[in-house]
Amino acid sequence: MVYEDAKELINHLKLNLVDYGLKISLGETVEIHYPTHFQIIYYREATPVLEVGKQVYHYKKGSLFVVSPHTSYTVKNKNEACYEYYCFEFDVEPAHVSCYFAELITANGHVLYQDEFVNFETMFAKLFMETNNKAIGYDSILYSGLLRMVIHIIRAQQKKQVLEFEKKHDYPQYNQVIQKATAYIHEHLSEPIKVETMSQAIGVSSNSLYKAFIAIFDKSPSQYILRLKVHQAEQLIKCHCYNIEEIARQLGFSSAYHFSKTFKEIRGISPKKYEIEIRNKTMTSTE
Repeated sequence: MVYEDAKELINHLKLNLVDYGLKISLGETVEIHYPTHFQIIYYREATPVLEVGKQVYHYKKGSLFVVSPHTSYTVKNKNEACYEYYCFEFDVEPAHVSCYFAELITANGHVLYQDEFVNFETMFAKLFMETNNKAIGYDSILYSGLLRMVIHIIRAQQKKQVLEFEKKHDYPQYNQVIQKATAYIHEHLSEPIKVETMSQAIGVSSNSLYKAFIAIFDKSPSQYILRLKVHQAEQLIKCHCYNIEEIARQLGFSSAYHFSKTFKEIRGISPKKYEIEIRNKTMTSTE
């Protein structure tokens, strides 16, 4: 299945709940974790320092910590006392949207603070009671709680993204550079675009161009160009007028292999599978 946006993804996404419960820390000053599933964590009383890669978060009571599979993180406890935390562990289906889903729930950081979303403290406690009592339908209640939480996390992340986007547009010194660069990219989208050539054409240094794109789009010029090419490729695939080799040539890729590899890295699915999904989707909608 192909998903055009977050709303459509949520409508078709299936969450597979692996585990939910009240966990107890080891009581160590530093704990390193490497989860194999998505995790949503709520620390009851502790306020540890959380490190995910180079990102450091000072957890505050009432916040949520969200982490993707195979993402190592470190928990630094301020003292050696054991502490409790609620933890959802789950996977998503279909598997090929896992990367996109991970981007959605961690788009603007792995910690959502209490003023950014609904307070789930009572809900965590009630769900824990459900796991203990195991009354009829308790698993459905757990799933419903997880889904509600995921939706609120995505909403909060998207709201933060809008605010960050607005802040980034408070850099008037970059507006003219970005305007010239995006115009150049659209004009030369069918060609191999080199950042150095583009910077010379619009009269700025490569370093200034890079800073402008990072400030406005949070992406390097190369990342922006490739994502735009892949977006254009999606439109060409949907019209069913061109094969993969033709699309690769039209968008300035060195080969169909290079195009397919780039497309899969960004969309999480190969262009051939994307084409099949589009065809199936079209057939289903006309039945």
